[in-house]
Amino acid sequence: MSDTYAERRKEEVRHAMTHVPDSQAEEMLALHLRAHKIFYLREFQFTPDRKWRFDFAITRLGKGGRKIAIEINGGGWKRGRHHTATGSEADWEKLNCAQLLGWAVLQYSARQVRSGVAIDQIVGALESV
Repeated sequence: MSDTYAERRKEEVRHAMTHVPDSQAEEMLALHLRAHKIFYLREFQFTPDRKWRFDFAITRLGKGGRKIAIEINGGGWKRGRHHTATGSEADWEKLNCAQLLGWAVLQYSARQVRSGVAIDQIVGALESV
C-alpha cells in the first residue's frame, strides 16, 4: 500500500475507474452525477485505519468546501445485510466515524435514485455551500 497521500489518491482514482458497479442504482446515480458535471470517486476508502468505503465520494476543496459521502443501500425489500442487527451496528460504526471525520453522509435506496430524489438532494447540498 502507498505511503503518500498523492499515491493513495492515484490508486483510489484507478480503482474507481475500473470498478464494476454493484447495482443498477449505483450506475444510474453515476449517470446522474455526470449529467450534472459533478466530479465523484467510487468505492472511496475514507480512512486508512479501516477498509471502509463509500459508494460515492464528492469533495469540494477551498473556501466553504464540503466532503459528501453517498451510500446506496440495497436489500431493503429482501432483508439484506443492512437490515440485520450486526449489519446495522457495523453501518452505524462506519457512518459515525465518517461524520466525526467531517463527512456529510447521504443514504438512498434504489427507488430514491430512480425517482430523482437522490440527485436533487445532492445538487441541493452542493449548491447550499
